Amino acid sequence: MYTLCVAIVLDTSFLIALAKVGGLDLLKHLEPERLVPTGVIEELKVGRRKGAPEAQPILETLKQLRVQERKVQASSVDEAVISLAKAERAEMFTNDIPLRSRAQAQGVIAFGVEDFLFLLLCRGVLIQKEYQRLIGELWRRGQIGKDQMARYLDLQGA
Repeated sequence: MYTLCVAIVLDTSFLIALAKVGGLDLLKHLEPERLVPTGVIEELKVGRRKGAPEAQPILETLKQLRVQERKVQASSVDEAVISLAKAERAEMFTNDIPLRSRAQAQGVIAFGVEDFLFLLLCRGVLIQKEYQRLIGELWRRGQIGKDQMARYLDLQGA
């Protein structure tokens, strides 16, 4: 399990990317405390109303895993994710590369879904075949670029 920090803040894009490849159950390996700003929950509820197929399973998973929702005053959901990570001295998981860059520029340690899967491979949670399938599926569904896919597939043999 991932336990190097006090808390982990999850962004909508990270959750959607995991849902698209059937990886929501892997969230149980993120510990200790999993947090989301209220804005992430609201984005998912709007997605559910608009018929986004990933929204309902994500909301159910967050509830099952007792992910903590936190109210954050911010001008946008992205800023709320960064603010919450800073306030909690937490690491952040997002699949939004510009958001990840902004967070890192503000001193927040931020990871993408591909980093999360690689961490699970290194910890023995995922076997190589499943890791390869998930990375390939992320690429096929437009969640990571071809270069990212190649880099993360190369890492598994390092």
